[in-house]
Amino acid sequence: MRILFVLLTAICTAVFAYAGEKDLPFNLKHYGNFKEMVYMKKVDGVVDLKAALAGKHTYAVGAIKNAEGEITVYDGKVLLSYGKDGLDKVTREIPSGEQAELLVTAEAEKWKEAVIPKDMDERELYSFILDKAKDAGIDIKKPFPFLIEGRIKDLVWHVINGTETNMHGKKHGYGALKSIIEKREQVSAVIVGFYSADIQGVFTHPGESWHTHVILDDEKKAGHIEKFSAGKGAILKLPVN
Repeated sequence: MRILFVLLTAICTAVFAYAGEKDLPFNLKHYGNFKEMVYMKKVDGVVDLKAALAGKHTYAVGAIKNAEGEITVYDGKVLLSYGKDGLDKVTREIPSGEQAELLVTAEAEKWKEAVIPKDMDERELYSFILDKAKDAGIDIKKPFPFLIEGRIKDLVWHVINGTETNMHGKKHGYGALKSIIEKREQVSAVIVGFYSADIQGVFTHPGESWHTHVILDDEKKAGHIEKFSAGKGAILKLPVN
């Protein structure tokens, strides 16, 4: 009876989780838990990567199982950045059986563009994104993807590279995760981002509403953004329902 009860509980949980996701726009789906990943070292694979990215016009950000690297997807084009390879290499084919420990995906075929009118730091930029999203008829109470293409400034980005063996004294930041970090004063790049007002710490960084990845240097590098600003003239793209 105990085994049957556990199985029924698991089935019900899966059904309710799926039912909730059906209401998310742009066929948005998410797997894993960012807060548990960065603070509790929960880095086991939670979803098969090929299966999760099988849709058309897919955009995604996430992390490879066992904190092995970063996942960035632009219109179905997959860029896997394995920390063991450093920052200068991306893999475009998904290895058989590869899994994500964290992933958020969405599908969008059409996008509405808006020119960023001046240099903006993250605070200004995020306010601009929300204003434009409301103008475009997007329900900002629900999560949605966005893109930024053009001049990016003050960029700090990383690729995770395993977990820390000694957690003593680590109380904030990325806690359980090691990473390789690079800084750029200015670069032409593409940003793949996701916003979520209510689901914080699940597929966005704990305490934040945003999860952004960068693709730069003619798609030879890609990874998770820690900090950035957008330059005047860069293009914000918002999905069209």
